[in-house]
Amino acid sequence: MRRDAKAIGCLCRGLHTFRLAVVISVCLWRPVSAWTSTCRDRAVEFLVEAQGAAGLWSLGTERWRVDSEAVLAALEGLSDDRALGGLLQGRAALLAALPDSPRHVRDSLAELRLLSSARLSDLLGAMNADGGWGGVPGHVSNPIDTVNVVDLLVEIGQSPEPGWSQTIIFLDRSRSPDGWWGLTDEPAPGALLMTARVLRGLIGLQASGAQHASLPSLIADTRDLVLRQRQSDGGFAPPFEGEVPVSSVHATAAVLRALCRIDPPGTHADSLRFLLSRQQLDGGWREGDLPDTAVYVTAVMVDLLKDLALPALPTLPDLAVVRAGISFAPAAPRPADVVRIQALVFNRGDSPSAATSLRFALGDPRAGVDSIVADVSLPGLQPGTSALLSTSVDTAGFSESPLIGVAADPANLVPEADETNNVALCRMEIEGVSVQPSPEGVDLCLGLAGITVNGQSPETPISLSESRTVLIGIGLANTGTVAATDVAVEVRDGGVLVGRGAVPSVLPNGAGSWTFLWRPQSGTHALDVTLDPQDAIPELDETNNAGSASVDVTMPVSSLSVQRLVDGAALAPPFFPYDTARISVSSAHAAAVTTVSVRGVNGEAVSIAPVPLSTPGDFQWSIANQPPGDYTVAATLASATTGAVLMALAETVGVLPRVAMRAPPRVLLSRTSMEPGELDPVSVTVILQNGGNTDAEWHLGWAIVSPAGMVVAASAQEQSTVLPATQMTRMVSLDEPLTGTVELPGSYRVVVTARHDTEPGVTGEALLAVEPGLRLQLANRLYPARTEPVSVARITTELRLTAVDTSGAVALPAAIGAVVVSPSSSLRDAADATVTLRAEGIVNGLGEAVPDGTFIALHAPYGTLTGGTPLPIGGSTKLRLFVTDDGAITASYTPAGDALIVGSSSVLVLRFLQCTNGAAGALGREIGHQELQLIGVNPDPDMSGSGMEGGP
Repeated sequence: MRRDAKAIGCLCRGLHTFRLAVVISVCLWRPVSAWTSTCRDRAVEFLVEAQGAAGLWSLGTERWRVDSEAVLAALEGLSDDRALGGLLQGRAALLAALPDSPRHVRDSLAELRLLSSARLSDLLGAMNADGGWGGVPGHVSNPIDTVNVVDLLVEIGQSPEPGWSQTIIFLDRSRSPDGWWGLTDEPAPGALLMTARVLRGLIGLQASGAQHASLPSLIADTRDLVLRQRQSDGGFAPPFEGEVPVSSVHATAAVLRALCRIDPPGTHADSLRFLLSRQQLDGGWREGDLPDTAVYVTAVMVDLLKDLALPALPTLPDLAVVRAGISFAPAAPRPADVVRIQALVFNRGDSPSAATSLRFALGDPRAGVDSIVADVSLPGLQPGTSALLSTSVDTAGFSESPLIGVAADPANLVPEADETNNVALCRMEIEGVSVQPSPEGVDLCLGLAGITVNGQSPETPISLSESRTVLIGIGLANTGTVAATDVAVEVRDGGVLVGRGAVPSVLPNGAGSWTFLWRPQSGTHALDVTLDPQDAIPELDETNNAGSASVDVTMPVSSLSVQRLVDGAALAPPFFPYDTARISVSSAHAAAVTTVSVRGVNGEAVSIAPVPLSTPGDFQWSIANQPPGDYTVAATLASATTGAVLMALAETVGVLPRVAMRAPPRVLLSRTSMEPGELDPVSVTVILQNGGNTDAEWHLGWAIVSPAGMVVAASAQEQSTVLPATQMTRMVSLDEPLTGTVELPGSYRVVVTARHDTEPGVTGEALLAVEPGLRLQLANRLYPARTEPVSVARITTELRLTAVDTSGAVALPAAIGAVVVSPSSSLRDAADATVTLRAEGIVNGLGEAVPDGTFIALHAPYGTLTGGTPLPIGGSTKLRLFVTDDGAITASYTPAGDALIVGSSSVLVLRFLQCTNGAAGALGREIGHQELQLIGVNPDPDMSGSGMEGGP
């Protein structure tokens, strides 16, 4: 439609007197960008406001469970204080509402989300033979419960024991013949929602490393099927709903959550725009006119906006020029007059603008001006302020009334929130000079700021330190005389499509904009923009529909290293069983949260997950008995504020096969002391500590070694036992007991050798004390020595036991003379109460004081022992090893505290034990004990027993 030039001139003159009032009223309107975090913030506010007093959502309706779970998932990971408060209250309320013994799979899923490791084994065990899950363990598998389990297990880095192959096969087979998923075989409107959920689960499996030959084609076919349901408004309409498809907010959000995992988000910009335009004034979304869906659909939308990770744009100025702000003096110039042109420039943004220029031109600055009248300096403007600038033009020789164009910041030096309002046009009507009619038609071109990156010039380098997502803005103009509708826009990065959408309408001499999200890699990118790429709109000039920009993207350098720790030294892989790996992740991402996982060749999580160390970015992984093969160590860096994944790193390391013991065998004897002569059979038990990761057969045999180092007896043959790779420790009772003859007293070593055909033997030992033989002497004594007849006398019989040979007297303790407790054997059951015990008169089997340096173990079943050293096995504070000094040992004991209530008491028995293998810590029989009386001091009966291990 052609504008009437005379009417335009009259409009300019008529508004001259009231220019300020009109322009100010025009500039009060300010668009709100749908691409900022405002949409998500409003949605979170809506969800928090919808939370009930009990902490749940939609309580009192049938939807309370599904709505509450959806909102808690949406609020997870948000840094907003109100969101965090609602999340904590909701988690506690939902946990309290769950049944004590979950029967349904959804109950196990909810409990696992709330309590981390709870019910994981139950959930994994509920997997059916076909690879799927049913609503109740043992019930027929269905796709919705299966993908719900898949999503959670992938999220926490777990997988079923056989891997994911059978699950992928089940999901493939559960499709209907037309390719849709549903709970029934009949076509249903819910098929799009179900299919979108399954598609997202399949994409998650692929991203986690799951492998199956059909997985890539299954994802590609489902993606193509879903895309056929996209409508002209950008939304997705469920199939089977009638002749006129209607886009669904819920279905569109569900589809985008799946597609944006594999597609450039800019290729679905119109779908996101459809969703954002449906946000209600209260901040929520709902499906059609169904108010009861608002909570659930809004939660799904918040999840989508979290997935997209909208970049946090800086607060920007917004320079604006409007046609009503342009005036001429004189208002009705005559030929050859010098006309003063004035223009008002506003800053409608939220931050001050830097100094730049204002261009006055003959013609439209966006389409190539006839001539530049002047570039006038434009000072910096505070938000909400304006500047009136002017220049003069001599109209002598003008053959037609010119179109005056005014452009703020023509060189695009100032980053702005809106680049489409920087140009205004007004016709200067000169008396007696005609207006040449403009050609009728559309003429599309890029605006002054044709391409912006996060609101700034593409010449500004972009750093991906906070977000992997970049907001690209495309400004376009229509310099023709006819409005353009449905203007298609395509953006390619080096020929690869990264953005596609449409601008609904661009008025004559008007401007428009289109924005999309872009996830670039580090490097220099050549962005090419094309308007109306299919030439669907006839234009006056088809040569000005394209533009390009070079964008430099920098990504903070991040690295992942995996090292083998051996005796404090860091070595390069490969690893051996029971090695310790240090995983180090370095990142320049600001406040990035680092998570590390390790997976096997089939994508299954390792049995012992890496744990974080005190140094940020460092993790420790215990290899343990992981099977030999290649493992993938993966690190994910995510934004601490949005949860968006900033970078993913991975490294493959190998674990080699090995047959070994990780410690000498521990040897336990049924008896630890005896007299010289023929040995009574002594049974031998061996504890093997596996250091390998393959099944191995070990051969065990024993030998008795004298104090002089001579073998005096040995097993007749070796006993073979298989040590499975999956078994870390195994106890073996030898079929052949200790037999033979031992003539001399002393400390003998029982040496057990474990031998493998391909490895050197390893030995462990225990002490066998052979005590000297004893002689019994009997003597009768009469008192008094002389008596009168028929008088009373006392006869005393003395039995004296002496050693036949004391040359080999053993040092093994046999008894304790006395235990002195200070200050008292009665003490409070409190953590600040302590007593000292001194065991004195410690003797061997001959009644002789043991030599200094003899080892004795002390055990307290409750509380803590101090002094001495921990035993090599376990290192518990309840079992300590002491060394005699002058025939005595000293220890301190402290109760755990608060286990006994006021008015109650309990007797605690401390036991002294032989240590038959010295510092190696092999425990023998009890040689003494001491009783302590604990007095209760805890006033709270509910806490009784909190610190006990079976009671003191």
